[in-house]
Amino acid sequence: MLNRMLPLELGLEFEPRRYSLGESIDVIVEIRPTADIRVRSGRLDLVCEELYIQRGSSFVPDFYATDRVISGQTRHVAQERKEEFVHSTVRFMEETRLTGGTTASRRVSLAVEATPPPHFEDSLALQSDASSAWTFKWTLLATVDVARGRDAQVEREVTITLPKSAA
Repeated sequence: MLNRMLPLELGLEFEPRRYSLGESIDVIVEIRPTADIRVRSGRLDLVCEELYIQRGSSFVPDFYATDRVISGQTRHVAQERKEEFVHSTVRFMEETRLTGGTTASRRVSLAVEATPPPHFEDSLALQSDASSAWTFKWTLLATVDVARGRDAQVEREVTITLPKSAA
């Protein structure tokens, strides 16, 4: 039978500071099962969300006439594109059994890969363009794969500082 209740709760603790590419983030993952469960694995991902926004305006005329003044409205147009990918990952738990009502802690060191996001160079090229920009949002996501139950996840935003120029 599949357990519809969340079989465990997760917590993430780490130092709230700026991290750089190539650095490690030391994390404590707290695991609180609500019942006796079997866990297949646990992993910690650094997820990067790349958001491209292009803003502009266009004039929409009310009517056309050669001998009259053309009136109309200016409309603001925005185009957005969002891409998300796992930048860095580490496994912190292999197959095991957990007892309900207890709390287990795992110390995890996630090595942030030195490779910048795919659209990093594009973001540098658009720095002087006020109408277009790439922004990057970083999240730590812990996932525990629970056998015969709902997988548990917890996420927290983290600050990753990117270099000022391409390497």
